[in-house]
Amino acid sequence: MSTLGWIATAVAIGGAAYLILRSKTVSKSFKDKIEESLRKKIISTSENVEELRMADVVSFFKSKSLVKGRDIPFVATVASFSKVVSLPNKENGYILGIYNEANDDLTEIKLIYAKTVDEKFKSVIGNEQLVVLT
Repeated sequence: MSTLGWIATAVAIGGAAYLILRSKTVSKSFKDKIEESLRKKIISTSENVEELRMADVVSFFKSKSLVKGRDIPFVATVASFSKVVSLPNKENGYILGIYNEANDDLTEIKLIYAKTVDEKFKSVIGNEQLVVLT
């Protein structure tokens, strides 16, 4: 077979392999492993506080080296994350996180269970399950 024939065969095989891999869905066990990994990461950062104050939230994000346009700080309820990962105690839990848009990754995450929240936190969060902070 000529060099051109080998190249054509390789391209055809490579193209077929690409189409097969592209059409396969992620296996359930792989998805479960990712969910479990995220759940462990979130739970390992958990903290219990009497009152979650907006000043504490701002202080948390100020202590990080955020790059504008890349890092997106957010506050979410545990209930909103329960759609992605199973977490305990959805009633009074909040997640402080930083989403890196360029890498499509959560670079920072902290789980806080608070008995109460201050008025400033309530006014910023309101009834939303996810608030992006600017």
